[in-house]
Amino acid sequence: STRTFQGSVFKVWAYCAATQPTAGNQTPDIETIAANADEMQILPAVGRDVADGGLGGDILYVDGMNLRGAQPYFDSAFQNLGILETIDRYDIRGPSSAISNHPGNRVKNVNDQLVPIYKKIIWNTGNLDVAWADGTGDNTDKSDDTGLALTFMDNINYGGGGFYLDGDNVATEWLQMTAASALSLRNVYMGFDVTATNQQPTVGYNPWGIGVPGGMFSVGGVEDTVAVYGGCPAPNTFDILAPIGADTKIAMNYHDWSGQFGHVSVPAILSQLTVNAVDDTVGFVLSGFGYNYLRDLDPQGYPVRYRVMQHILNYLSNITDDPTGTDVTQVRENKLDQNIPNPFNPTTTIKYQVREAGLVQLKIYNVAGQLVKTLVDGQRNAGQIYEATWNGLNDSGQPVSSGVYFYKLVATNFTQTKKMVLLK
Repeated sequence: STRTFQGSVFKVWAYCAATQPTAGNQTPDIETIAANADEMQILPAVGRDVADGGLGGDILYVDGMNLRGAQPYFDSAFQNLGILETIDRYDIRGPSSAISNHPGNRVKNVNDQLVPIYKKIIWNTGNLDVAWADGTGDNTDKSDDTGLALTFMDNINYGGGGFYLDGDNVATEWLQMTAASALSLRNVYMGFDVTATNQQPTVGYNPWGIGVPGGMFSVGGVEDTVAVYGGCPAPNTFDILAPIGADTKIAMNYHDWSGQFGHVSVPAILSQLTVNAVDDTVGFVLSGFGYNYLRDLDPQGYPVRYRVMQHILNYLSNITDDPTGTDVTQVRENKLDQNIPNPFNPTTTIKYQVREAGLVQLKIYNVAGQLVKTLVDGQRNAGQIYEATWNGLNDSGQPVSSGVYFYKLVATNFTQTKKMVLLK
């Protein structure tokens, strides 16, 4: 801003801090405030065409967990996919306060501000229950988010696109909405129900998320398998979903990896393709948990949650490069190799791998079916080749006699037995 003093014009800078870090009760200095400057998003932003000075992106990411730790999980995925600089982000400030500052209240004309620019909207509500509203104020927020989403879905005309909505409670919240836009959005673009608002009694605190064969998280017969973190410091409760109508598909299930509940699988993510009002096929993906709670099963392997984001964007007609360090064509299969050498004396090696991470047992039996040796009894990751060596001793440490023995691999949804010969 400028000010005039004694006939001279002076330029004056003013800063408003989003957060004001202080030392004790001291007011932060101007450098600290400037380094933590407040921000606001005027849509559309960098998503405009390159010819208009933008970076050519077509994705709007709505952070309904602003300053609560979800954004780094999205940003790291976008960066890994090489699209971070083309993403427009709208922060819902004070997201738990229900102060009607969602895009559904701030975007004045969806067809002018969103439809010509964005092909996809990614909307995360995290573990909150007020970051998605229908304009009625029934959940204390008066933003018409469902109206925005309905208009957007009705008018996408890019040759594909759509909406990804994720959050621990967002499906339950949506199901309770009464506005016409909320009902139409469900009836037309995402037919769903909620069978439970807490996954814990069904699949435990930290279930696995496993893609459904042939679904959006399955490529080349390989399904994404990730951990859905619902643990400390305060247990999270995730929605368990159910598809309604022939067009709605189960894309990913929660899976009880511990076996405590009988290895139950129940729907975690749903997907639906629909022909919209302008004759374009658009997609909607609904998740019963926040994307920010995805964790990788194997920290030394590929970043699976990046692949999950890639597959969501691909489903919504956005083809991205493979995530760094990943190989989407990597084969993960249940496989038990013949032991080498065979016959053997005194040791032999058995290689194996499993398609699904989980409890794996590899045991050796004699011709009478009696257990001789347990080689493996523990958790194993999917896709990794393991080796087990037998030195001809039983579980008591005593050498066994020459003869025919059988080794049996038991894993999730897989059992196989092979024969080997010990010659002394």
